[in-house]
Amino acid sequence: MHSRSKGLKISLPNSKLLFVNAYLPNDPGNNNFDEMDLLNTLQDIQYLIDQVDESCAVIIMADLNTDFSRNSSFVQIVRNFFNENNLVTVWSKFDCAFTFYQERLVNRRTVVSKSKIDHFGVRADNLDLCLEATPLHLAENFSFHEPIFLKIKCSYKLEKSSVENKNSLPKKPQWYKASKDNLKNYSEDLKHLLQNTPIDSDALGCRDLHCQCSDHKDSLDNMCENVLGCVSDAVRHHIPVGNNSEAKVIPGWNDHIQPYKEASQFWKAVWVSAGRPLDCELHKVYKNCRNKYKYAIRKVNNLQSAMRKDKFLESLLENKVNDILQEIKKQRSPNTKCANVIDGKSNSVDIANHFKNIYSNIYNTHSDRAELDKFILENNNKIVQSDTQILDKITPELVKNIILNFKNDKNDPEFDWKSNALKHGVDSVAEPLCDLLRALISHGHIPHIFLVCSLVPIVKDSKESKLSSNNYRLIAITSLILKLFDHILIYLSGPNLKPSNFQYGFQKGLSTSMCTWTLNETINYFRNRDSPVFMCLMDLTKAFDLVKLSVLFRKLAQRVHPLLIRFLVFSYIHQECTVSWDGAHSTGFFIGNGVRQGAVLSPPLFNIYIDSLFYELSVSGVGCTINNQYFGCVGYADDIALIAPCRSALQKMINIAKTFFDEHGIKISTNPDIKKTKTKILVYGINCKIAPLLLGDKQLPNVKTWKHLGVTLNTDENPAHDMLSRCYELIGKFHALR
Repeated sequence: MHSRSKGLKISLPNSKLLFVNAYLPNDPGNNNFDEMDLLNTLQDIQYLIDQVDESCAVIIMADLNTDFSRNSSFVQIVRNFFNENNLVTVWSKFDCAFTFYQERLVNRRTVVSKSKIDHFGVRADNLDLCLEATPLHLAENFSFHEPIFLKIKCSYKLEKSSVENKNSLPKKPQWYKASKDNLKNYSEDLKHLLQNTPIDSDALGCRDLHCQCSDHKDSLDNMCENVLGCVSDAVRHHIPVGNNSEAKVIPGWNDHIQPYKEASQFWKAVWVSAGRPLDCELHKVYKNCRNKYKYAIRKVNNLQSAMRKDKFLESLLENKVNDILQEIKKQRSPNTKCANVIDGKSNSVDIANHFKNIYSNIYNTHSDRAELDKFILENNNKIVQSDTQILDKITPELVKNIILNFKNDKNDPEFDWKSNALKHGVDSVAEPLCDLLRALISHGHIPHIFLVCSLVPIVKDSKESKLSSNNYRLIAITSLILKLFDHILIYLSGPNLKPSNFQYGFQKGLSTSMCTWTLNETINYFRNRDSPVFMCLMDLTKAFDLVKLSVLFRKLAQRVHPLLIRFLVFSYIHQECTVSWDGAHSTGFFIGNGVRQGAVLSPPLFNIYIDSLFYELSVSGVGCTINNQYFGCVGYADDIALIAPCRSALQKMINIAKTFFDEHGIKISTNPDIKKTKTKILVYGINCKIAPLLLGDKQLPNVKTWKHLGVTLNTDENPAHDMLSRCYELIGKFHALR
């Protein structure tokens, strides 16, 4: 479709509407001009109109650049188009003095141009649907074009949305507004409330690891609710509240801009009510006020920009790396506003349920519940009474240190007080939370308030369409108490969670750069010895979401204590998820496969899940080796690179990987269109054409260049490609700070 026109069709129970937004080229005002651009745009509008029947109301909202009082060839073409489609402008029914107003200085005289070139065009038989239309003369509008407004009659009565209006949303704690006195009073009140909270010492002190007492579990549920209820009460009493949707006021607006805005609006209203006289004192006063308003805005914006530059320069001079990174992140942060339409769904609740339908299918792809139940029984049989010693390692001091390392402003799906509440009250909550976690792990039980999970869709690629669900991935917002348990499990299991040396993802001291460096050095080693290198860069589709839980927990059981495994399995099979979108929530669903993206434990779990692939490859006898050390594969989360010195070896490695991922329920990214397949083959040191490498029966594309973890790889072995792309990226980031 032509970039000058877009269409939107809305189907309601009793009516259909087609909105066409168009921008026509400028009217040159003479009969000798190139008509092609104008005719192409009108042809596109015609195409949109032809897609609907006569019962559909057509509304063209356009800067037509056409004043129908003129008789130029341009206007005549547009007039004929309107007549052929039985269209009329709403200005034939409603009064409109002008929609375009421009003042120009010609020979030291002010020349004013006024015209009606912005229109709403409707079918003649739909004109009765138009109840009101007018240009809006706003003081804060600095454009030559006046905004135009149309009110139409619609027989469909919109029902009140199930999502509350943003302004009526409950106010939430705003921790950045809390003073030192607020925080001190919060901490003291929380301590007092917790000291007066009743506890069930029998349930809390029970160390029967196979206890089936329902009263104990009910009592633990109540104590968890009471402890976190104390946190909620203390927050409500002492922490300032606000609405996240409150408009952010530009610093200096009230002092430096608002007075000029009010003066400009006042004199504009006076001037308009006087009939818009020109070349008089009233007009000069209005123009003077409007110019002062413009200048005030520009002055404040320039001042803000200067302050940002000074702060950034100060951070550079004082080597404050964190401040520099925060400023860069702030400048580059994308617009977080939710799209209004996803895959044709336009209501927030409908969009949330649409994502729910998509991901409930994905999260229930594998039907291995029977295997999982079998594993649960086997794992429970491994638990013996002497295992209570693992509980003694969970201490208030450990809980306190973990909470203090939480990042600020981390959400909880059930409570609105965020991680700040636990951090500022850590001296009071560490011990009761420690006691509760010990008791819950001992009973293999988790209260429902900890099992609520909110899945939030986030954009994967800001350059792609935000209107397609394919460009989103879900991040899990889980209970802060489950996050606490994840950290405890990592602490207690320690080195047992470490994968093989072939994996670089999400491990302390390792990075994407080190992974790609290993890849490049392996290639260089073989190329320096005139040996070709065949490489496959594998891309996995929704790998984290398709993990088979029965297989994962069997592998994890070889590394983690069965008592902790029991608690973790319970958290997965009983967790209820909803999708959250712009304040709306979908209906709930349970998950049968996949690890929670965004959870601190998920990356180590995924590393363990695929770790045996690297072992299988290393003992397969194929792939690159250096001094009897295997370097035939490297991995960073779901990015896998296979390296071999010949084509046949790489084909065997691809076959091994495909068999492994098929057995583990993970899909390797392919596409019927070979050019769109994300799994790529790169061949170094061979210029002639080679036989294609296959993934099953699908041919993999052989490319000259591809990005691996952000680094550009090129088969001509010239590092300048990556260096130039990084230089351009760096220059772009610095320009973003200007």
